[in-house]
Amino acid sequence: MKKSHQRLLTFFIGVPFIVCVVIFLPFQHHLAINIIIIAATVIGAAETASFFKNQGFPVDLALPVLCGALFPIAAYLEIAGIIGTEISRLALPLVLWVLLFSGLFRQSREGIRTALGRTASNFVVALYPGVLTAFLVRIAGLPRAELAFLIFVVAVFLNDSMAYVFGILFGANNRGIFPASDKKSVAGLVGGLVFSIGSAVVFFLFVPDFFNSNFALAAITGAAVGVSSVAGDLVESILKRSAGLKDSGRIIPGRGGILDSIDSVAFAAPVFFLLIRYFT
Repeated sequence: MKKSHQRLLTFFIGVPFIVCVVIFLPFQHHLAINIIIIAATVIGAAETASFFKNQGFPVDLALPVLCGALFPIAAYLEIAGIIGTEISRLALPLVLWVLLFSGLFRQSREGIRTALGRTASNFVVALYPGVLTAFLVRIAGLPRAELAFLIFVVAVFLNDSMAYVFGILFGANNRGIFPASDKKSVAGLVGGLVFSIGSAVVFFLFVPDFFNSNFALAAITGAAVGVSSVAGDLVESILKRSAGLKDSGRIIPGRGGILDSIDSVAFAAPVFFLLIRYFT
């Protein structure tokens, strides 16, 4: 099966699956989708650790990966009313403290010599993608969470899939605009952005009150989600290229690893959440 067909198949299966989980399993403050988000965060953090290991950088696995999961877990516990906002905000300093404190247990000469590189690697693994995926959890905590998640997921995945399709169809002579990804084309970027904006506008026509009856907000949200989605994809491409890898893994057909599928979603989540949370 061609990779383009695999990507489209993943879109037409993955998006409905996620939407169905959000709509039909809303129990316990959308616990089901949050478990999926936390699992994806753990796998994504492990894939990030593999980038460093592939280039010979010192990096731990279990500790920073578990620390990364703390961010979406804390966000869910806050939304569920189990902990307060003040406690949730302690996740970041707690993770930093734990990772720095763990260095005290490496008192051998080799452990001390590699402490700087190991600490830096561990910080990246713990913070990416966990800090970003925590906002996916927060989207599930918005009013009318089912609709919010539907609008967000469709905008992100339409942007990604249509950028790929338009790039194949019309991007042969306008590729190479980003050194991080030589397959990115002007046609693909424009096509993806048009579809992310268009999806938000279509939702506005059916549920204008979700965007506070503000057409401009709907269009801006679609554009912001599209741009941040591309940024997330490019950032992950830089990390993969630096690690000498083509994909972050082989879990998802046509896409690669978990990071290859959630990079755009994770980067766009804070943008979407903040726009909806503070402007509607």
